[in-house]
Amino acid sequence: MTISIGLIGAGNRSKSLLKAMKHTNEFSVVGYVDKESKAFVEHLYPEAHFFHNEEELYRNKRIDAVVIATPNDLHAKNISTAMKNQVAIFTEKPMVAKYDSFIDLYKKIKAYEKTFIIGTELRHDPGFIRFKKQVSTNTLLSIWCHEFRPPFRAGSESWRLERIRSGGTFLEKNIHHFDLMVNLIKSPPRSVFAKGDHPEEMIKNGWVIVEFEDGSFGNLGISLSCEQHHLEVGVLQKDNQFTYYPNQQKLMSGNIENPPLFDLGGIDQTGFDHPGEVEQMKEFARLIKSEKTMDGVLVEAYWSHKIAFAAEESVRSGKEVLLNDFTLS
Repeated sequence: MTISIGLIGAGNRSKSLLKAMKHTNEFSVVGYVDKESKAFVEHLYPEAHFFHNEEELYRNKRIDAVVIATPNDLHAKNISTAMKNQVAIFTEKPMVAKYDSFIDLYKKIKAYEKTFIIGTELRHDPGFIRFKKQVSTNTLLSIWCHEFRPPFRAGSESWRLERIRSGGTFLEKNIHHFDLMVNLIKSPPRSVFAKGDHPEEMIKNGWVIVEFEDGSFGNLGISLSCEQHHLEVGVLQKDNQFTYYPNQQKLMSGNIENPPLFDLGGIDQTGFDHPGEVEQMKEFARLIKSEKTMDGVLVEAYWSHKIAFAAEESVRSGKEVLLNDFTLS
């Protein structure tokens, strides 16, 4: 069974998603929606027909699923339209750009009977999965994610540079890393405190502290002022420390008696925005064919979104945000 896909949004981000789908041999893109036709889509999928809007796509093509790769502020509308048409949904993170629409949409997604998956591909990275096998949640004290990188690509009409459209740096970019924290710690977050250099705009340099209910802590550092892309994810346990470098596919042990460096090579990342993209699309195909949803992952996505929204609010207000009481003022 080849899964018929409708692509919603054919910008730069979709290039990596389309290539990942092609690698799986599971999908056929039969139609796509954008402001104008895109040669790269039709090069990868010659059968893909261009449409100016979603309504035309759903009316003229029989599709099994959609892949949503539009700017963040359009995701909620795109998701709602896909639900009305009863198709499986892959949406780029985040689900929404504004917190006031997040809770209602999340409830609708929880009740949706078709497959729904959110584009947090780092959790599908084979290197990260190997890293997880080294970690014991019973002895985990803290986790950190540090990303020092060049500035964002602006995106269509520079949407990524506008906080009102993207939701802010911590939501647009670092929800990936909050997702890894929640996935590793397996405990709901209790509070968030964040500082950044542009409280009312897109943060270029910032730090976030997340306290979890089990007493463990998460720490995030982000800088968009670095010429090269450095990303590391680390955990401190009672008896050891591990640091994982996704871009290099290397894992360092901090055990002073046995400090090896594990090379996790052999994973082809060429041409993809992030590691884990092909594996994520394979999982999307598996879920569609088995007619299953991802309830556990959706719960973790709920918490990673709340952390990101709370971090943006904490930078703006200068105060710690307690997640049980979190509402935007």
